[in-house]
Amino acid sequence: MGRRQADYEAKLLAREEHKALTGKGMTGRKPKPPEERLRDKERSKKSNTTDPDSRIMSSANGGYLQGFTGQAIATADPITIACAVTNEATDFAQLKPMVEQAAGNLKSAGWAWRSLSSPPTPAT
Repeated sequence: MGRRQADYEAKLLAREEHKALTGKGMTGRKPKPPEERLRDKERSKKSNTTDPDSRIMSSANGGYLQGFTGQAIATADPITIACAVTNEATDFAQLKPMVEQAAGNLKSAGWAWRSLSSPPTPAT
């Protein structure tokens, strides 16, 4: 007998003993046989044939959607100086790479970003 089958039978026995002692059945779901649990597990597998790189993410309205998140850094003018798209649900980890990308883009264009609170200026 396999471990899963033994666990299943032990759970059934515990339920029967509880009912014999208390006269009441246990609350909660009844255990499923191992073969039924495996079938449920196989059925619940989902594959994304449309875009395997995208992810399920929570949306602002409390629901979920499948997609990507985008970030951009722009000047006050507004000129975009850095942008990126990721499949990570939270964009907290994207701040440092975005700032580094923006600084690199400004440098290659001959501009310098002296501080986050001041606009880019021509490099000297």
